[in-house]
Amino acid sequence: MDKEKLNLLTIEGLGKGNKVSGDVYITYQLTDYGKAYLLSNPKLKNPSIFDDKKYIVTTIISIIALIFSIIK
Repeated sequence: MDKEKLNLLTIEGLGKGNKVSGDVYITYQLTDYGKAYLLSNPKLKNPSIFDDKKYIVTTIISIIALIFSIIK
């Protein structure tokens, strides 16, 4: 995991870890607060651009327009 993301979790109190040589974590775990946060928000997930139906539709339209412009 990216060290900036782990630092953000630490600042928010959601996790803690042991660092070596600067900002490199050797271990990292969720705090009790972090575990409680995840339990109270069970539908949390990583965002995905493919979940956005508008993105998919506009991408398909753009690809079709590109194909038509190449054909002509």
